[in-house]
Amino acid sequence: MCVGRMLKLGPEAFKFDGGAEAVAVRQNEKYYILRPEVIETYWYMWRFTHDPKYRSWGWEAAQAIDKYCRVSGGFSGLKDVYSSAPAYDDVQQSFFLAETLKYLYLLFSSDDLLPLDNWVFNTEAHPLPVIRTANSTLPGNRVAR
Repeated sequence: MCVGRMLKLGPEAFKFDGGAEAVAVRQNEKYYILRPEVIETYWYMWRFTHDPKYRSWGWEAAQAIDKYCRVSGGFSGLKDVYSSAPAYDDVQQSFFLAETLKYLYLLFSSDDLLPLDNWVFNTEAHPLPVIRTANSTLPGNRVAR
């Protein structure tokens, strides 16, 4: 995950400023609200390349989420990923369960589970089957007989 110095969780908005670590774009955007996009990217990159670094990064992110975001009733976002004593925002966003955890699960699952040549994911991480038609004007569309 884009790395906050202390937590290994990235801020809401970040940039790379010549160094290896991401830095918050603005001071008020140092929070982490359990978003899925970085984990989703690791999953796609794993599926496309099978480079083990993407699973390694995903595992680091999972461990950081468990260590810093787990609370008695679930998980909470953090107010400042650069703090050595992070404060919770006391919100578990619905996309955390629906997307972040789903992409972590898929990252460590077999490629046979929801293969990308048969499934496409919408922006809310819902898998939709790819339906191929006999329309010959579209490249790559062939009906299996």
